[in-house]
Amino acid sequence: MIRTISIGALGLLVAATGVATAQAADDAATERQVSATPDAEDLAMERKVRRLALRIGEAYVCTDEKARDDFQEEAHLLFDLILQDVGSDLAYTYATGIGIGSTKSKKKLDCPAALKTWKEIREDYELEED
Repeated sequence: MIRTISIGALGLLVAATGVATAQAADDAATERQVSATPDAEDLAMERKVRRLALRIGEAYVCTDEKARDDFQEEAHLLFDLILQDVGSDLAYTYATGIGIGSTKSKKKLDCPAALKTWKEIREDYELEED
């Protein structure tokens, strides 16, 4: 009888601990979700980086074959600056944006505008090779 009561008490203890642990896990997950929710400023920055990267990818398509090595070095330097200054999430957004932008057909692009934007970016971020 005492053994049965002890096993029953142990079962209740395990069940109570499980409920408390599950509640703590739910609370921690909710806290992570709230802290991971981007605010308006973060979303605006992500959109800016994405648009910038798409335009850089388009400018790459418009760049002469001979100048593409320099272009790649400068675009990679900008990636490093983004990674260092604002972190890996936006650096990833930048890298994927360039990839997507570079898949566009040159015939469908406004190359003078894309190359002008790239020139301005190079000047703003002092990327130009001397």
